[in-house]
Amino acid sequence: MIDLSDIDFEAWVAFTFDHPVTDPAWYFGGKWEFSMPDAKTLAFCERLFRQPEFLLDQYPEEVLSQGFWFIPSAYGYLYTLRNMELEWTARESCILAMYSLFDRLFARNPLGDAAYMWWDSTFSFGGRLWGGISRRTRADRNRLRKTFLVVLRDILLTIDNRERQRSALHGLGHLAWVTRKLVGPIIDSYLLKAPDQDLSRFARICKVGYM
Repeated sequence: MIDLSDIDFEAWVAFTFDHPVTDPAWYFGGKWEFSMPDAKTLAFCERLFRQPEFLLDQYPEEVLSQGFWFIPSAYGYLYTLRNMELEWTARESCILAMYSLFDRLFARNPLGDAAYMWWDSTFSFGGRLWGGISRRTRADRNRLRKTFLVVLRDILLTIDNRERQRSALHGLGHLAWVTRKLVGPIIDSYLLKAPDQDLSRFARICKVGYM
């Protein structure tokens, strides 16, 4: 187990990205299993999401893609989003910072399919958005979903980038399974902008939760 308790932000970035591209990726297999305080993990993720563009000059595309698959994976960092012992404002702020990640990095370089598939891993391992056993857990999952909806809405409606819009629609399609009444109006607003035929068709599919 690698102890990252005392790591600074720059060293954390290196731990996340400074690995050769391999198949399977470096983080599989247990060799890089780590421990790090959840509050620190969340703060570093938010900082990276808000100003990520320096990475484009620091690492090759393939390396960045691998890193951005790692961050939301079961082996990565975003499990901290479901830690209800952390302040809600800190978790909310990290989620909202994902808008900047898409606007300032993924809109410039989607890193293969890392941007498109971001929501699959985030919702599965970071958000666990599909309900919970206790009333407290269900309430927490509900506010997680609503915060993700804000980010996805803003990416879809304000970032003028076709592939980032497609990614946002993909994320909304996953959320439509549990909150279709909130997803529908967002996608309807997007359709009013008259996107191309392919995106219009995809948007209508995502609106009902079928990707």
